[in-house]
Amino acid sequence: MGNLNFTLTNEPGADPMEIISLKEMGLYLKVIPGHLQKEIYPSDHIIFIAKFFAKTMKGGLNKDASKETHFQLLNSHSEKRRFWDNDLFKSAIDYYCREHLHRPCNELAMVMKGQLFKWDEDQYFD
Repeated sequence: MGNLNFTLTNEPGADPMEIISLKEMGLYLKVIPGHLQKEIYPSDHIIFIAKFFAKTMKGGLNKDASKETHFQLLNSHSEKRRFWDNDLFKSAIDYYCREHLHRPCNELAMVMKGQLFKWDEDQYFD
């Protein structure tokens, strides 16, 4: 995907938010604070969920002990949407996890049209 320059902006307010953006491609993802994360989102929201699994004593991953970070696509009706693909979303989320959480995510999921999907490398955004 090349060298992408994502930026992280902190928006002040009652519930301060972090926004990951790639302005030249018109991409904006909101990092949803933990206390605002939901099990079910409205069907018109597109949510990405990064999962982080705890490590076992033997160095493996314990999928029963996990934490999540949720990201909401803010401008899903943008005219620049035609430039977006799964690699762009994955790169934005990897950027945030690596640079700001200091750990890679172990699994990625997506909520689209009210349905939860495990991230599939062959999946396309529509």
